[in-house]
Amino acid sequence: MFFVGFHGGAYLMALLSLLLFLFYLRRGKVIHLVLLLIIVFLGVLSDRLLIMYYVVPSLLILFFIRNNEFRLRILFSSAASILAAFFGMILYNFIKNSEFIYIIGLGYKKFDLAKITPAFNNYLQTLTGMIEAGGVELIIVAVFIISIIAGTGLSLKAIFCSKAKIGNLFLEKVLLVFMTGYIVIVALTPVVHGTFLGQGHLRYNFSSFYIAMSFFFVILFLLERKKPKISAFVSILTLALVVAATFSAIRNEKNNDTIKGLISLSNYYPEEVKLIDEVAKEHDLQYGVGNYWYAKKTTMFSKEDVRIYTALEDLRAWLHVTNENWYFTNRKGKYGNPRFNFVLLNNLNPEGEFFDKLHEKSDTVQNGNIEILITPEFGYKNWKNLYLLNEEN
Repeated sequence: MFFVGFHGGAYLMALLSLLLFLFYLRRGKVIHLVLLLIIVFLGVLSDRLLIMYYVVPSLLILFFIRNNEFRLRILFSSAASILAAFFGMILYNFIKNSEFIYIIGLGYKKFDLAKITPAFNNYLQTLTGMIEAGGVELIIVAVFIISIIAGTGLSLKAIFCSKAKIGNLFLEKVLLVFMTGYIVIVALTPVVHGTFLGQGHLRYNFSSFYIAMSFFFVILFLLERKKPKISAFVSILTLALVVAATFSAIRNEKNNDTIKGLISLSNYYPEEVKLIDEVAKEHDLQYGVGNYWYAKKTTMFSKEDVRIYTALEDLRAWLHVTNENWYFTNRKGKYGNPRFNFVLLNNLNPEGEFFDKLHEKSDTVQNGNIEILITPEFGYKNWKNLYLLNEEN
């Protein structure tokens, strides 16, 4: 219900990997091990966060849960995950170094011990802000903290209980250890790495909150297994919570109306995008550059097929999670070889030699809080080489 797109792929791949891991532990079929290897390989190749989302938490099973019946399967699955992650990283670095596909540089995200304390303080401030906001955010943080405490206690019990007590609950205890490890490891990954600068960086570890929210139902499941008489109560409570969460997610916050919320959800049209569309329609605009957040929102939700691509302050292309073919001249694809004719000034503050030359021949249009600079047509030969289309160079 609270899912966001940033690094969501790594989160879903981690869940799929976990499912295959549990299938393999339970049934011991080679096909599940092969599928696990493939998913981890492709997942790491796509998003290296999968190493922290799945590979590292899964290794906790190898180190902390010892059971002769499943030991060999745990070893095989751990080895498969490590090998898949290793070869995924090799192929990723090969593609990056070959420059066959442009991959944005992330040198500024290198590990730095001095950044850990500021990152931890930023994380605490973010959690404090969510608590002070109240409502759903307060509930999420509360369940997050409760899940860590409960999960740690249950995991310790699963790790240190005798072999005789493990019995048929082995897979459930594997799941407990994995989920507890996931919550802690993923929550702290950007903090330890020193890259947690503010609320926007929850995109790196927000899935730890998702797992914490689902942890509540795992505890209910374990209670039901231990005390079958409460199964009816657990089922009714679970259904009620799912229905409540569904209505809460789609309701219209302004009018507290679920039907209006559902209509709004199916026909979402941000006000800023609507204002940009109005200017684009009046002045025959389609391709422009602008601030990252405005660019993504406009390209996704415009009803006039207006496409704004992210640019830096000097108007160089910023290719972060963007198809480079959308920028450059003489490229293939539906949106290849674009002819740019406007700059969205909101939150951009452009400067530099090319912008100065462009600005002299441009007009500014204001529509509400949207400010657009209508320019002569220009293009990109590469990510940093801009030129006016009516010039030879």
